[in-house]
Amino acid sequence: MFRVSVSPLESPSSPRLPIPEFSLANEGSFDVSQAELECVMPTYDRPLDDYLEMFIQFGYVLLFSPAFPLAALSALLNNKLEVRVDAFKLCNTVQRPFGREARDIGAWQRAMEVLGTMGVIVNCALIGQSGLVKRMLPDLSWGGQILFIVLLEHLILGVKRLIDLAVPDVPEWITIEIAKQEHLRREAFKIGFILRKEE
Repeated sequence: MFRVSVSPLESPSSPRLPIPEFSLANEGSFDVSQAELECVMPTYDRPLDDYLEMFIQFGYVLLFSPAFPLAALSALLNNKLEVRVDAFKLCNTVQRPFGREARDIGAWQRAMEVLGTMGVIVNCALIGQSGLVKRMLPDLSWGGQILFIVLLEHLILGVKRLIDLAVPDVPEWITIEIAKQEHLRREAFKIGFILRKEE
C-alpha cells in the first residue's frame, strides 16, 4: 500500500513544491496527513488574479477580434489549458481555499457589462472605418454612413439588452435545488427542535 511518507533525513525533491514523493511506508519514516501537507503550502488568498486574467482575455477577444478573427479560437484553446493549470494549482501547490457564499462575482460583473458595451461601440466604429459600408451602400453620403453606423450600434446594444433581460441570472433548476435544500434544512431544524422538547 502506498502512503505519503517523508524520511526525516531527506528534503523534498522540489524546492518550489514542498510535496513529498509517494513511496512505501517503511521503518525510519513517518506518515504525513493531507492537512499537515497543506499547512506548509502558501495560501490561496484571493481569486483577483484569475478574474483579472479572464477580464483581460475577454477584452482582447471582444475589442480586437475584427483585426484578428482567430482570437476567439486562441482564447478557447488557452482556456482549455488554463482550467487544467488552475486545477493543478488549487489541488497541489496552495492550501485548499474555503468556499464563501456570494450572490454574484461583484464588481467584475459590472466591469464585464461595461466592456461588452465598449466592444459593441469599438467594433461598429471599426466597421465604419474599414469602408465596408461604402462598398455595401455606394450611394450613401458621408453623413449617411455615420448615421448607419450609429443606428447599427444602437440596434446591437438593444438586442444585447433584450438578451440580458430574457436570460435569467440564475437558471430555474438551480433555484429549485436551492429551495429544496432550504426546505430540507427547515424540516431538519423542526425535527431537532421537537426531539429536544421531548427530552
